[in-house]
Amino acid sequence: SDQIPGLEELSSEDVVVGLYEGFMEYKELNPAFDFVLSPCFRKEDDFFDDINFQSKKDHFEAQVDSIIQLLEKRPDIGKHLLDVDTVGNEQSLYKKEHFEVMRVGFRKLASRGIRVRSHHGETFITLKKGVQAVDNSMNIWRIDTLEHGLALGINPNVYFQTMMEEAITLNEDKQAITSGALYREITEWDFTDEKIRDKLLSGIPLNSAERQEFAKTKFYHALEVEHYQHDVLNRLLDKKVKLTALPSSNQKLTAVVPGFKDHPFSWWEKKGIRLGVGTDNYITLNTNYIQELLILLFSEPADLKIMKLLMIATGETRRPLMSHLLWTTKNQILGKKY
Repeated sequence: SDQIPGLEELSSEDVVVGLYEGFMEYKELNPAFDFVLSPCFRKEDDFFDDINFQSKKDHFEAQVDSIIQLLEKRPDIGKHLLDVDTVGNEQSLYKKEHFEVMRVGFRKLASRGIRVRSHHGETFITLKKGVQAVDNSMNIWRIDTLEHGLALGINPNVYFQTMMEEAITLNEDKQAITSGALYREITEWDFTDEKIRDKLLSGIPLNSAERQEFAKTKFYHALEVEHYQHDVLNRLLDKKVKLTALPSSNQKLTAVVPGFKDHPFSWWEKKGIRLGVGTDNYITLNTNYIQELLILLFSEPADLKIMKLLMIATGETRRPLMSHLLWTTKNQILGKKY
């Protein structure tokens, strides 16, 4: 705003109206063009206008009221303002109380037919809390679309087995575990003998029996998280909540997707989840929509065919039509007549 004179003086309503009118002018020149206006809200409790409002809840509900007033004043905008989105750091947002602040505001929007999209399950304190964040976003905010959802695609058995092996290697070298994802996960595990956890965190070598008990603790924690994860996945399927995959964001911003081949997109597809593809933030991540599609296609060449990916990405279910368009495009590129 400091680089564009007068921008800081614009209200949210001015911005929405300006975008709408600009897009409509372009649509007059290009009738096939269409668009959706989606106001975004920051999720963090401490991110609000503390000069004019006493709390995050007050500020958020004032924003919601301004959207409703705008739609009452300009019903033509309502044809394009179809949903709202949430962004921001989600690591510390997983408990029910974290979601209560924005619940009433989202209820008001939903009652007017506005859908709710939200980013959850990409970055998390622990895998269990990541699943919990997705769970509460569906139960309390009643989201229509989940973006990222990575916590629902990580195999808990592999994830925690890798962590256990890393912990044992460090323990053999008498290295303490004091920070990072490994520390956060182990401190959440329910140890029968807490002395084992204390030894791991302090770098005191475990004996054979203690290692065996550590392995049992890992097994039962993985089983618990796996059951929770699948319960949430099944509810996501039952509610027909759409899941938007954002591969570049997931690979660059988390440590749980070491390579694109590890992304759970094709596994989600096999589960029958309603999928979409997006960029998250194409500017900061240096990507675009076509690149994200190609990333997914080349990461799973054996299981994810181009026709299937295009149908998922576009939402088009008429396979003969998609096949015709694909062949027509190919022939146009090659200069052939179809």
